[in-house]
This record gives sequence, structure tokens and C-alpha cells, in this order.
Amino acid sequence: PQLLAVEGLAGIGKSALIHEVHKPIAAHSGIFTCGKFDQFQKNTPYSALKQAFSGWVQHALSLKDSALSALREQLNNTLGTNARVLVDFMEIFQVLLGDLPPLPVLGDQETQNRFHLVIQRFIQQITQDRPLVIFIDDLQWADQGTLSLLPQLMSAGTQNTSCSLLLLVAYRDNELESTHPARLTLNHLQEEYITATTLTLRPLVVKQVNQLLVDALHQAPTTTKALAELIEQKTKGNPFFINEFLKTLYSEKLLNFDLNQQRWLWSLDTIKEQAITNNVVELMLCKMHQLPDSTQQMLQLASCIGSLFDLHTLSIISEQSMPNTIKQLWPALNEGLLLQEGGDWLLG
Repeated sequence: PQLLAVEGLAGIGKSALIHEVHKPIAAHSGIFTCGKFDQFQKNTPYSALKQAFSGWVQHALSLKDSALSALREQLNNTLGTNARVLVDFMEIFQVLLGDLPPLPVLGDQETQNRFHLVIQRFIQQITQDRPLVIFIDDLQWADQGTLSLLPQLMSAGTQNTSCSLLLLVAYRDNELESTHPARLTLNHLQEEYITATTLTLRPLVVKQVNQLLVDALHQAPTTTKALAELIEQKTKGNPFFINEFLKTLYSEKLLNFDLNQQRWLWSLDTIKEQAITNNVVELMLCKMHQLPDSTQQMLQLASCIGSLFDLHTLSIISEQSMPNTIKQLWPALNEGLLLQEGGDWLLG
């Protein structure tokens, strides 16, 4: 097993970079699954891992009947009666593994040891034939149970067993002081395993911002340099804020495409005169306040579910039909305040 930790400030591009591995993973018949911790659900054990494992189970259930039966038999044979641990961990495993008898009650430490052992063997089994990539986002909000499980996952291939597992974790390094549990766990893993490494993402410098403008606006570097310097000064080189700042310039008609000249035009002096905030949170809130009232109310309900939500749950708690729920969310999706990922929606 290998671990790559990607660290950097919020909006620096950690998740975007990691999601770029989809193509090479698919090319090698690998499986990519992910989970994201929520700032306001820190006390929910294993929440991100459960999302990731749920994604894997959904993939398994999509197999042909013969392949699914073979997988079910392999897992039950490998795990034995302890396969019930997975069902107790997540109900969705029952669909895959079938009805299994309850396990004897053990002490707290023995129960945790049994859980770790089952997860290890489960990972060993499902990574023998094809690579598995597990991405855990926002590790700075992880619970202690998840952090204690990471070393167990890393040791899944140290017992003369092949284990094609890549763990990708992303976190905001400015929120992890030296004594933070997640920092201590990562330090331990890097000391213990040579396959554990860290990649640090930094803000874009003026030259890089200028190259982005050259590519996006199809202009010469000398033409866009002054605009790049202003944008870097306003955004501190944060890629997410750069994108939002450019969108704001366009929506405020400070960056326009001239159909006659067939080129992008802007006035640096006019842009400087505008009171565009240097704070990305204020900028995003301003965009949200411009949404229809019904959309804002729907976003409030969605945020109560978490950063990841599905339309079915939202339609129930909002007491709206599914078509109405989608209709009211559409302006937020159109503005990039929501992202659709598979059948679920991500609240930015």
C-alpha cells in the first residue's frame, strides 16, 4: 500500500489535482472511491471512510451476477464468520454479503482489534486483482477512529500478501498544528513506511497567473501581465479565488468579449475602481445572496444534511417534489456553488 498526503490552503487545488488520477486509474482497470469529512460532523465516526466504502460496494453490486456471486463467496470465505463485522459497520454490506449471524460481544479493545483485522483482510482481498484508490478529503476534520485505522490499511500488504492500494488524503496544513492528531498520524506513517509521502501545493505566482490568462483569453503575455499582477495581488495566488474573481469580472461586465474585434477586452483602471472584495468568503456569499430566495432556502436545508447530499433526502425534508427540488437548486448549480458527483450533490 502507498499513501500520498496532499496539503495546502483551502482552494489551492488539492481535490482538483487528486481527481485528475481518474483517467490513469481507469486505464489500469482500477477503482477510485472517495469520502469527505465535514467540519460540522466531526463526531460521526468513520464518515468519510463509509462514503468511500459505500462507493466500492455500489461498484461491486454493478457486476454481472456470476462475478458478484464469486466476489461474495471469496469475501465470506476469507473473512469467515467475522464478515458480519462489515455488515455491522455499514448496512449496505448486507446486500453484498447476505444475511450473516450476529457475532459474540467482546470488550472494547477486542472489538476494535477484530474490526481492524477484518478491514485489513477485506482490503487485501479486494485489491489482489485490481488496484484500489481511496481518497479521503479534509483529513483535518477526521475522527480518531479513522486516524487509528490508517496505519492498519497501510500494513495490509506487509504479510506476504499483494495489496494494490493507494491512499490519497488531502488536508489544510494551516489547520494542523504539530500536536494535531492527524498530523501525528501522518508523521508516524511517514516514519514507518517509505511508501508514505507528502505533496505540498503552494499559491500561484504572478508568472503562473499570467500563463493562465494567456491560455484563457488568447492574448500575448505582455498584454495580460498587468491584469495578472492585479489578480495575484487581490487573490494571493489562490486558484479557487482566481477563478471566482475572473467570473465576477465577467458578470460585472468588467471583462468582455468584443464580437467585432474577436478578442477579450478589459480596463485595468475600471477594475481597480471597483470595490471587489479581497475575501473569497465574502465574494461567495455575495453570489449566494444574488440567488432566488427559494434557491437560498433550499441551500440552507441542504447544508443541514452536510457537504454531500442526495436529492431524494433533500426533497423529503424540504417537502418538495423531486422536479421542484432540482428546479430550485439549478441556479446554484449553474453558478458553481454546487457540484454534481455521480448521484450525489456536493455543497461548495
